[in-house]
Amino acid sequence: MAKKEKNNGLVAAIIFAAVMISGSLIYFASQLGGGSSEDLAKDIQKGIEDYVNGVQTGGGTQEALDMDDLIQEQPFIGDADAPVVLVEFSDYRCGYCQKFFNETLPQIKANYIDTGKLRFVYKDFLLGYDGDYEAALVAECTRDQLGDDSFFMMHDRIFQTISAGFDFERYADYAVELGADRDEFKSCFESEKFKDDIYADVADGKSVGVNGTPGFVLNGRTISGAQPYEVFAEAIDAQL
Repeated sequence: MAKKEKNNGLVAAIIFAAVMISGSLIYFASQLGGGSSEDLAKDIQKGIEDYVNGVQTGGGTQEALDMDDLIQEQPFIGDADAPVVLVEFSDYRCGYCQKFFNETLPQIKANYIDTGKLRFVYKDFLLGYDGDYEAALVAECTRDQLGDDSFFMMHDRIFQTISAGFDFERYADYAVELGADRDEFKSCFESEKFKDDIYADVADGKSVGVNGTPGFVLNGRTISGAQPYEVFAEAIDAQL
């Protein structure tokens, strides 16, 4: 079962149990005369919501992670001095990463990245899918010649086309369109110039508790899975 499905099942179970328990508490409180049942219901509902939000976003008593090492020299888009930093650990062949890219990232970009509120950092977290390492190399080799903006243009192109399988020549052609030298690009890829950097990303992910993709760290707090935009928006707004 996918990690997201497990989390959703856990949340559903928590809510069901909480509703059953809250009903009993309200009944007994009313029998004992300890305050109104309406006030007690509101308090219980708030507790349920706070706990569920903690399950979804890795909140609660989670200790904030040090962001400096995670973002140092990593590709990013957005304002370098933005008050909120979101790090994504991702695999180009991961279906849930594709879902985040298609459905959630565009909204985050429009409302937070493009408005200077958020810096978005990308890190690789390979799961062993066919072509995921090669795709990561292609993106890094693009960045090596052309910088972060072109890295993310290649990042987008990979997510848009990788379902057809990894094809080096396809991505080499696009890198050249962006301005890369083909021979240098090919040499970078074939020599696996950024192998150590890619696996260092994976090690960083494991060190902060990532065990599936996509995984996120938002200003030191983890968010697991391809959560809907609303989850990210709430977490970002809380930081702002």
